[in-house]
Amino acid sequence: MPSLYAQDDIHNLWVGHNAIRIRDDAVSRPRCGVERTLRVERILIQSPLSDDDGALNDQILLSTLEFEHQMEGLLSSRRIPCLKCPDSRCFVLSPLAFWHHDKASLLADRNTLDTLNLSRNVSVCGIPITPQMVLAGRGSHEHVSANFDYATYLALTYFFLETDCLGNSDHAAWLQIVDIAATQIVELAVQIQEPKLIALEVC
Repeated sequence: MPSLYAQDDIHNLWVGHNAIRIRDDAVSRPRCGVERTLRVERILIQSPLSDDDGALNDQILLSTLEFEHQMEGLLSSRRIPCLKCPDSRCFVLSPLAFWHHDKASLLADRNTLDTLNLSRNVSVCGIPITPQMVLAGRGSHEHVSANFDYATYLALTYFFLETDCLGNSDHAAWLQIVDIAATQIVELAVQIQEPKLIALEVC
């Protein structure tokens, strides 16, 4: 599956046995809200401190897990129409998927870099997840290395059912939720990117 950080380059995705094509033709936006349209919201999280591993340290990962729990509670209590997994939780692409969003698994991991570099068959709701989809600003101290030693940002990506493609009330509500959740976690520096609309079509 291609990285969801380059939506303009994605034309077909496979979900189960269905091919889902992302439409980018001229009629997609005018039909937004009539047909299935998703709004993609992305959060970049970095450490407020400057260190060698950037955002890939235990404290930032644990704080991000707590941030995710805060977000899930707020999205649920405010009934924000997110794209949901079969367990009724909001579908989110997150590096915490490599530890199944489990605090005990994260605390027991002696080498988070190896987990991220060497993991196979990690998925969320049946969608394969790679480090490239959930980490930004990756790099290696060894220029010939195929793996990475650090990442500047942890990237969380949420998907929402969009019905009002001309207004920004839904995005404004999202910003408020992120702000409330972020104020509870002082160890994180949170950046919000501009939303992206994508129109989906089952082939």
